[in-house]
Amino acid sequence: MIQAVDYLFNSGWITALALAVLWLGTAAICAASRMPWTLFRSLLANALSGSCLLLAVGVALTDMGVLWVAVLMAGSLVAHGTDLWLRLAVRPRD
Repeated sequence: MIQAVDYLFNSGWITALALAVLWLGTAAICAASRMPWTLFRSLLANALSGSCLLLAVGVALTDMGVLWVAVLMAGSLVAHGTDLWLRLAVRPRD
């Protein structure tokens, strides 16, 4: 069991597993909604931010280079900022 977990982390496959869980969960939540495409559009920036962070972890685990980690973290920051901007833009003003 420990060898399997060790392999998942050292090979970076844990990232693929986490990405699959993230996107399958997002798809399931959207499919259960009365307006799935509207909900998907509202969740997209958040899911992209999480995906970039997960990919950065995978790159770091497999020693693929600091530049890729930085690029993916910057992408996550842009997606997170977009998510915040969209959430605050539709919020009613006080």
